Amino acid sequence: MLTRRILTVAALLALTTMTTTPAIAGPGDPAECPPNQTTCDGWDIDVPPPPDDGGGGGDDAGGGGGGGPCVLEGQEVPCYIDLLGWFNSADGCYYKVAEPQPPGGGEGETAYVRSCGTGPFVQQEQVWLTDPPPTGPPPPDPADVARRALAQLDLMLPVVRTAPAAGGAGLVGLPVWIWLPANSGADGASWWADLNTERTERGVRVELTARPSKVVFDMGDGTDIQCTTSGTPYDGKGGASPDCGYEHGYEKSSRTEPGGRYTITATVTWTVLWESGALDGDIPGVTRQSTASIQIDELQVVTG
Repeated sequence: MLTRRILTVAALLALTTMTTTPAIAGPGDPAECPPNQTTCDGWDIDVPPPPDDGGGGGDDAGGGGGGGPCVLEGQEVPCYIDLLGWFNSADGCYYKVAEPQPPGGGEGETAYVRSCGTGPFVQQEQVWLTDPPPTGPPPPDPADVARRALAQLDLMLPVVRTAPAAGGAGLVGLPVWIWLPANSGADGASWWADLNTERTERGVRVELTARPSKVVFDMGDGTDIQCTTSGTPYDGKGGASPDCGYEHGYEKSSRTEPGGRYTITATVTWTVLWESGALDGDIPGVTRQSTASIQIDELQVVTG
C-alpha cells in the first residue's frame, strides 16, 4: 500500500533545524545504523552516522554524510535529515526505513519511505527494496569540478611586443609601445577573448568561462603599467600608445642592466567564473606570465 503526502522544499529544509544530534562513532568504534531508527534491518552495517550538523562534510566518503556536499538541482542540501533519512545522490531522493514495518512485503524486502521530487514540492511514498539504497558518496563539489574544467583550457602565455622592437633600440625619454598580439594563439584565434568549457562529473555539470581582465607590465626599472586591454600595436607614426604604453619612456639607458637590456615582465590576470545549476562562483588568482627585453640608449646631442 502506498501513502503519499506533499512537502514544500522550504519545509523540507526547515526540518534540518529540528534534528537531534546523533552519536558519532569515533575511530575504531563499531559502525552504527542510521541514527534515530530502532533497527538496522535494511541497512548495511557500515553506513556511517551524519556529522554533527546533520549536513554534508567530514572526511568519510562512504556514506551520505561525508565526502563533500550533497547537491540537488544545483543547490546544496543536507546529506541527512532526521525526519526523512539519508540523501541518495543516484536519484536525488531521501530514504528512511519505515517504522513500524508494514505488512505486505516480499521475501527479503524492506519498506522505505522515499522523499523526492522536483520544483517547489517534494513527494513522499513508501517503496519496497531488497537492498539498502546507496547513501554515498555524494556528488562532487561543483567548485572542484570547476577547477578540473579550468585545467582543460589552454590559457596561453602572453607574447610581449614592443616598439622599439627587440632587434632595435629606443632612446631615453621617448615613448615605448607595449602590447600583446591579438592573434598569438597557435590556431590564430584572438588572444584577448573569452575561453569557454564545460565538464560533467557524476551528474554535476559545470560551465566555465575564463577571460583575461588585466595585464601588468613590469618595465624593469621599477615602473608598473597596468592595462585592461591587450594594448594597441605600434602604428609606425610615433607618439605615445593610445591605451597601453610607457608614455614618458625610460629615464636612463639600459647600459648597466644585465645584458644591456631592460627585462619587461607581463603578468596577465584571468577572471574565471563558473555556473552549476543555481550555484556559481569564481576561481581567483589565475595568472600567466612571460618576459621580453628592450634596449634603451642615451639620447646623443650633437653640437657644432
